[in-house]
Amino acid sequence: MTDEFPIVTSGAEVRANLSAYVVVEGVYEQQDVRMRPSPPEPLYEGHAALVLDDGVKVYLGMQQDPEGRRSAEERERFENRRVRATGLLFATNPGPGTVIDAPLLADISSVEAA
Repeated sequence: MTDEFPIVTSGAEVRANLSAYVVVEGVYEQQDVRMRPSPPEPLYEGHAALVLDDGVKVYLGMQQDPEGRRSAEERERFENRRVRATGLLFATNPGPGTVIDAPLLADISSVEAA
């Protein structure tokens, strides 16, 4: 599938491929998406992002949609591992009621080990 879509591994590549289907490659990390996280413990509720080589985070799915809450199996399988996810890349969450101002991958067709 990587022959069909550009591979994105940095913030510069994110900006160059907005509104296009891409393969994002980075380290899978669960994310605490609360507006005001209470230290010291993060609260993970199924949200995840891929951390790119330059530290830019690309969130997986819109936080307000079911796609934005990744399955427990996926989170356990990929946490802190390098993966590739294929989907439609946005500069930020296009949906209403969002608090995340970061790149987002939507319409995700696959998440797999890199």
